[in-house]
Amino acid sequence: MSYVAGMLLLHCGPPDACFKVFCNILNMELVNSFYSFDMEEINRIYKVFWKLLRQQMPVFYTALRTDQVSCHAFLFEWIATLFTCTLELEACAYLWDQVFYSGELFLLKGALAICSVLQELHFAELQAGADPLKIIKEARKHVTKDKLEAVLTSKRASAAQCGLKGLKLDQV
Repeated sequence: MSYVAGMLLLHCGPPDACFKVFCNILNMELVNSFYSFDMEEINRIYKVFWKLLRQQMPVFYTALRTDQVSCHAFLFEWIATLFTCTLELEACAYLWDQVFYSGELFLLKGALAICSVLQELHFAELQAGADPLKIIKEARKHVTKDKLEAVLTSKRASAAQCGLKGLKLDQV
C-alpha cells in the first residue's frame, strides 16, 4: 500500500485529496480482493488472467506453464501495488490513467499488455526456453509508456476483444 500512497502523493496534491483517491482505490472490487487476501476471489482473477493470456499470447503462456510459474509469482504484486513496483513512473502513471478512466478491469488488460510487450521483445528467447519469470521480474527495464500505449492502441483492443466485456469475476 505504501507504493500506491507514494504514487498518489506525487500526483494528487494535498494529503487529504490523496486519501480520498486512496479510499476510492480500496473500493475497487478487484483491488480490494488483493488487499483483503480473499484467496477465493484472487484465484478467480488468476483463472481469468491465465485464460486471457493463453488466448492472446500462447508463447508466453506456454513458457510460464512449462516452467510451472504461478500467477502469484508476479500478478499479485502487479495488482497489489498497481504496477508501481513493476514499471517506471511514466508507464505506471499511464496505466493508472487508463484504470481510472476505463475501470478496474483495465488492471488485467494492463497486465496483459505488459506480457505482450515482454513476449514481443523476448519472443526468440522464450521459444528457446528462457526463464519467463526472470523476464517478468526485469519488466521495468523493457516496458515503457510508449510500448504499452502502442500495444493497447495498435489493436484498438476493446474490453470485448480482450475477453473482458461484461466479465463478472464471480461467474468464472
